[in-house]
Amino acid sequence: MALDYRGGTKLDWHTHSRGQFIYATAGAMFVRTRDEFFVVPSRMAVWMPPGVEHWIGMQGATSMRTVYFARERSPRPPSQCNVVAVSPLLRELILAFIDRQSAAVFGELQLLADLLWREIAGATAEPLLLPVPSDKRVRPILRMAMAGSLGSKTLLKAVESVPASARTVERIFERETGLTLGRWWRQAKLLNSISELVQGKSITEVALNAGYSTASAYTYMFRRTLGTAPTRYLLLRGEAAER
Repeated sequence: MALDYRGGTKLDWHTHSRGQFIYATAGAMFVRTRDEFFVVPSRMAVWMPPGVEHWIGMQGATSMRTVYFARERSPRPPSQCNVVAVSPLLRELILAFIDRQSAAVFGELQLLADLLWREIAGATAEPLLLPVPSDKRVRPILRMAMAGSLGSKTLLKAVESVPASARTVERIFERETGLTLGRWWRQAKLLNSISELVQGKSITEVALNAGYSTASAYTYMFRRTLGTAPTRYLLLRGEAAER
């Protein structure tokens, strides 16, 4: 399927009987399951197994291209969601399959489908996910994380929006995500910022949007979390996609 959405559009909770490979040729998406939150910038896609309830939000105008797979032909683990890099070849296969499915002969479509399956099965997984606590009391914090930029929001303000004490909020996050609240918040800000980096914004602009006073402070956080600097991360992702 090929669908275009305005920025801010939200696709409410739903499921599919088939596996879904969700890719945006332009724009970026936030995807949430009941257990995890994913940031999906352009040049990335998310694999959604069959039967997994999920929610999608569009960050800016988004051109979504979706390919479905029967449960028995799943190219990736049937019970695991993940964000993957989209190579130039995979991108062109997706576009060609969608463009030709109504007019091409069966043999041609079968060839494209087989190539799609192989490319998606071998796509590189990316650490662009965040565990989500299920306790309803911390939903205001989750909504902030999925709103786009967190730069104008402080952790203190986020905690104040929760109908529970700060200590209770800490315990909820540690118990249900395995992360301290502070680490979870930093990871949420990092994921939000990566979609801006992939869209071509400068490190300084992204750092300021994420609430950091300098690009070096943002780079330090980025390197500490992902093991490499932002520019190197983008270079490696590009090389991996090319391979």
